[in-house]
Amino acid sequence: MVPKIDAYFYGYDTFDPKIDANYLKNSGVNFDSLFLYEFMHVKELPTVITSLKLIGTTLDSYVIDGLKKLSLESSGDGNTTKEYSFPSSLEDLTIKGYKLTRITLPPNLRRLYISTFSKSVDFVSVEMPHLEYLSLSLSDVKNLEDTGICAPNLKTLEIHNRLR
Repeated sequence: MVPKIDAYFYGYDTFDPKIDANYLKNSGVNFDSLFLYEFMHVKELPTVITSLKLIGTTLDSYVIDGLKKLSLESSGDGNTTKEYSFPSSLEDLTIKGYKLTRITLPPNLRRLYISTFSKSVDFVSVEMPHLEYLSLSLSDVKNLEDTGICAPNLKTLEIHNRLR
């Protein structure tokens, strides 16, 4: 059995975050949890990750097979990605501060937290029977119907109208 590890890497502490990201990808390590801070843009990550937290780091694709938990946090205006898709395995998604226009939500989400300054966000989803917790901080959302999200088993709903 290959052991999995939890790892934290800070891009600003290194000479070249791109070289370090390439090293991670080719390391062969199975990461249970991976946290990247200020790596700017990363083209590819290791293929085995269960939990991923990115601050000040963007990826070419957020569709990572087997990923269960993902947290994206913008640390400035450098993010240009506006449309996001995620793997069907994802159960917990947090997005803070990113400029969003369209999010394709995976059907197996259990927890969703989104806080953005975008005027409006187009949520693309099928019925989400597993979603139990939903927290939205958006400028144009006042109720669940405004999102188009269908979550029949929702237990907790928090909606905060974010001022522009």
